[in-house]
Amino acid sequence: MIGDKIMKTRGFEIVEGYDHASIPERKTRYSAGYDISAAGFYKIKPGEMITVDTGITSYMPENEFLSLHVRSGLAKVHRLALQNQTGIIDMDYYGKPIQLLLKNEGDEIFLIKPGDRICQGIFQEFMIVDGDDFKSGDVRDGGLGSTGMN
Repeated sequence: MIGDKIMKTRGFEIVEGYDHASIPERKTRYSAGYDISAAGFYKIKPGEMITVDTGITSYMPENEFLSLHVRSGLAKVHRLALQNQTGIIDMDYYGKPIQLLLKNEGDEIFLIKPGDRICQGIFQEFMIVDGDDFKSGDVRDGGLGSTGMN
């Protein structure tokens, strides 16, 4: 604690303007993943891929990332999948709303409403190689899919 301000390590915040967003939670004591919910209404037709807003952002130390995984029950019962299989939210994505690329691989329309738990987020550490592996000087200034696009 510095003065009256508590220093935060990792977690989630609701992005301004997302009235139906909710802070992710672990549902059991030993859950690794935080259940992440949709912040709006969506309809996904069979074979269709859509972008689902969560209305949240995440923060973490420099040596961590947030991995996103579709909830197993949705995958098994409704054949929903993340288009990129595992979403990766980097530390410098802070402040931007997390979006999910969700695909309906089933045979029926799938409806989503605000608060429906869609995926799980797991904070993980990563390692880098010896030496100076960061040479580009690029800084993220875009949203989903923006890395290396400057």
